[in-house]
Amino acid sequence: MRLPKRVPQPIYEVASFKLFSSKIPDNCIIREIIERDYGIDCYI
Repeated sequence: MRLPKRVPQPIYEVASFKLFSSKIPDNCIIREIIERDYGIDCYI
């Protein structure tokens, strides 16, 4: 049985957000944008 493959873009997006958010100071609030768009991923 052939299973569907996951495209790499969502995997990269999650990994990049984890890395980005680890660099933000603890006294900042990160609000992730749920709608998928081009260029805006969160507000700090």
